[in-house]
Amino acid sequence: MRILSWLSGFAAVVFVVSAALGQDDLVAQGREVYMGRCEYCHGPGPQKGGTMTLQLRYQGAVPGVLAERTNLTPEYIRAVVRTATPGMTPIRITEVSEQDLEAVIAYLTRYNEP
Repeated sequence: MRILSWLSGFAAVVFVVSAALGQDDLVAQGREVYMGRCEYCHGPGPQKGGTMTLQLRYQGAVPGVLAERTNLTPEYIRAVVRTATPGMTPIRITEVSEQDLEAVIAYLTRYNEP
């Protein structure tokens, strides 16, 4: 029951965020959040730990820089951000709000094919 309630609340947040911001605005907000919270580890360059880890993991099959990827799904991004993966701790809602996470998702999926 709690999960259903949480999902209903989450769907409402997504709808409100999408309605309040146009897609271009949402992507721009996502870029700003990404640059402030994610780029430090996931940006371009050899000193970026997250990028280096992904380059080693995928051996060039996909870019190591998250902002260059075209295969990230909203569900995957949300799961990684909120629950953690090897080498990355979860990002709490007090650190990145649901609205900001939705914006980051819009930014990271902007090049995905529909």
